[in-house]
Amino acid sequence: MKTRNGFVSNSSSSSYIVLLPKNFQLNLEAPKTKSKIEEYYETSPQKVTEAFRNLTRDGDFWKQSGWAEFEVLIQALDNYIIAQVEHGPDEGQIILVSKRMKERVASILKE
Repeated sequence: MKTRNGFVSNSSSSSYIVLLPKNFQLNLEAPKTKSKIEEYYETSPQKVTEAFRNLTRDGDFWKQSGWAEFEVLIQALDNYIIAQVEHGPDEGQIILVSKRMKERVASILKE
């Protein structure tokens, strides 16, 4: 369990843009990911898997809908994060890049 002592000011969050390969399989057994699940007692592999299903179905996942699941997903998707945006408190979001967005980014990078 994480504990925080003392006064904390200017708390901020990050949002992440993730590009996954077509046949991506979520691996919750990777050591760093498994450790992250154990760190947050309020989550479980089942909750993280459900959060990932929601992410792939909806294209985004807000930190407010599952703070611990958000943190675990960020660890599990670390190699696929293509952008990170820092902003105000507790607004974190994970956004999947659509095929259309991927093609647009690729065309911009070719310029």
